[in-house]
Amino acid sequence: MKRKKKMLIWISIPLLLYATVLSIAYYHQEKLIFHPEALDTDFTFSFEDKHEEVDIKTKDNHSLHALLFEREENNQLVVYYHGNAGNLEHWGHIAPLYLNAGFNIIIYDYRGFGKSTGEIENQEALLSDAQLVYDFAKTQYEEPEITVIGYSLGSGIASWVAGKNEPRRLILKSPYFALSDLAASRLPFLPGRTLVKYKLPTHTYLEDVDFPIYMFHGDNDLVIPVEHSRKLHDKFPEINYIELKGQKHPAMNFNLSYQEFIAALNKPLG
Repeated sequence: MKRKKKMLIWISIPLLLYATVLSIAYYHQEKLIFHPEALDTDFTFSFEDKHEEVDIKTKDNHSLHALLFEREENNQLVVYYHGNAGNLEHWGHIAPLYLNAGFNIIIYDYRGFGKSTGEIENQEALLSDAQLVYDFAKTQYEEPEITVIGYSLGSGIASWVAGKNEPRRLILKSPYFALSDLAASRLPFLPGRTLVKYKLPTHTYLEDVDFPIYMFHGDNDLVIPVEHSRKLHDKFPEINYIELKGQKHPAMNFNLSYQEFIAALNKPLG
């Protein structure tokens, strides 16, 4: 009897530990996925290009803080969904690439990032916020003048927005097939696909996109393996897919092939 009790104890301890890990992973996954850096409300940006700070109110009375970079001669707009870390102090530095190519650009911070208020608590609000930013863009530009770009975490969000609207084109940089798949590959000992609240199935969202899609991925990406883009391209062979040799996850905006693509992309409408 004592031996049976001991065995049960030895079996129950690892099960209890595993259950604890699952609980922590589930209830604290926002801290694992999102890495916001807040800014003081009176923080002053120091970008050389002309920019306007825009606050977009959410349905639950929070504020999404955005930067709108514009040059008078540009007649198209990029709506940019950024990655899972940093804030606009960092992301604003990508603006010159698009401005020089004839695109104005709006970039916003997710809840809790930069000057945006609130916290990311669920996928529904994350996507609803993304649509609000796109809706603001439509008050400034006609939809055929809008290009949606999503990088890393933002690729799934951008794909969802694209599927719900009719912009001119969608550009994905370092996308994932589904965020839940990425989580499962990172934590193989956990039931990632069911545990993750932020599933963001890019491959499902793209089924609703019926305009040009361009996709870039570095073959040396150690954060989101290039296999995710290859799998997306297998499912959607019509995607214009460019694999960047030697490119890692960061700094894709400074990749020469990507820069040449952006520079050649903005042709007169009509």
